[in-house]
Amino acid sequence: MGEIKSAIELAMERTRNMSLTEEEKVQQHKDEFEKLLQGALQRYSDEIMSIDEFRERISQLQAELHLNENQLVIKAVLQRIDPDKENERWLSLLAVLAPLLCDRLPEILADYREQRLKIIQAAQQQMLDRLAQKHGITGSAIAPNPEKSAEYQHGISVLRRETQSRIDAIAP
Repeated sequence: MGEIKSAIELAMERTRNMSLTEEEKVQQHKDEFEKLLQGALQRYSDEIMSIDEFRERISQLQAELHLNENQLVIKAVLQRIDPDKENERWLSLLAVLAPLLCDRLPEILADYREQRLKIIQAAQQQMLDRLAQKHGITGSAIAPNPEKSAEYQHGISVLRRETQSRIDAIAP
């Protein structure tokens, strides 16, 4: 009688002579590192891990996967920076990982906040002007919500893209 083979046995027979090239192995290690890096960044973000513990974990992962690319770590941290949120934790981490980048980032974030304030004020003024012209509504009790303005939405969207481009441009 013939031998019945499982799907795994058949697959193993067909792939017996196949192997990964060196480039494929390196890419596989990078992909695995990036996944594990995201987990470490999330634990750092959740304040489960300190800067020292984070650095130790990254060093351990780099040793295990035979990678020594700090650029991946720095890019991943830069991607987590959100100009609309508090970024002190990320800036503290970058101060340890890449001190030279820390000079430009606060300036970029301050520019964003300044431009955002201008966009908000312009949208509020436009809304007040429209209310006064179309409906004759004026006074100090009026509190327009600029987030409902199409001009505000467009301006903030453009500003966020420009700021993110500036942040991405400083990555090594």
